[in-house]
Amino acid sequence: MTTKPLGTFGRIALRFFLPIGIVSGSLLVAIQLLRPRPAVVEGLVAVTSIFVFGYSLFMGQQEARRSDEVERAGAGFANSNGWVWGGFATLALLMVPPVMNEVVDVVLKLPPAGLTDMHLAVRLGLIGGATLVMLIQGLAIVVASVIWRQRMRGS
Repeated sequence: MTTKPLGTFGRIALRFFLPIGIVSGSLLVAIQLLRPRPAVVEGLVAVTSIFVFGYSLFMGQQEARRSDEVERAGAGFANSNGWVWGGFATLALLMVPPVMNEVVDVVLKLPPAGLTDMHLAVRLGLIGGATLVMLIQGLAIVVASVIWRQRMRGS
């Protein structure tokens, strides 16, 4: 038994990244083994996605129990403003023609899609667009959290 308790980063790494990493690694191995059966792979991806989202919600609730009122208010500020700022930033970014053309080119150059299978290219484009929105919203949440901390430090 250790005499020094884990810090916040250590606790999050053990309780979040380790299980998600194991599940994601297992999914990648399973996809390689089950590649000839696309229906099984899609079902496995759906189950894994539901597990990751559910576990993320569980971890969010566990970490929120340790927070005081100011930390909860900061998380609320960061989430509510970060989602809006991130969504707006994504729309503004995709309205720039060179960026939009580059995104389309990336999707069309992916190995399984190409010009022969436009249905798959559209699906990959939608998944890529949703992933881009989530990434930019995540960055905006981090920025909003930093803004909150700076405002609380000054008061």
